[in-house]
Amino acid sequence: MGDLLAQFGIDWRLLLAQAVNFGIVAGLLAWFVFRPLLSFLEERRKRIQEGLEMRQKAEDEIARTQEMRKQELARVKRQAEQLLSEAKERGAEREREMIARAKEETGKELARAQEDIRREKDQAIQEAKEEIATLALLSAEKVLKRAMTAKDREALLQEIEESLQSHAR
Repeated sequence: MGDLLAQFGIDWRLLLAQAVNFGIVAGLLAWFVFRPLLSFLEERRKRIQEGLEMRQKAEDEIARTQEMRKQELARVKRQAEQLLSEAKERGAEREREMIARAKEETGKELARAQEDIRREKDQAIQEAKEEIATLALLSAEKVLKRAMTAKDREALLQEIEESLQSHAR
């Protein structure tokens, strides 16, 4: 084999020295370059994995928050609708109360007005009766051409009143 190497012009000692040099350079590269590079790549892979996990957690949290927000909005909407409904009911109740109170007051006013009208009517009738009685007495005095006594007047007034009352009925 020595002859074969010599024929190709290879010096085995130089080949051995180059192999040792290559081994030393490969060891140094493995120790100082490849090992830090591999550890750097491993750290980067871990950070990327952690970032992906954090992203997934964030997306899950966002989805959960959005769901909670939707539920809260739905709850607030139901509550607002309920408050609006209650307000409408209270408004309708107050309206009914106000209408009932107005009807009651109107009824009272109408009763007072009817009572006032009845009193005024009775008073007018009484005044008319008195006026008629006085006129009747004056007429009777003129017809009789004499003065009537108080007793005669009283009897005549009584008779006229009875006559008016029987006609009023």
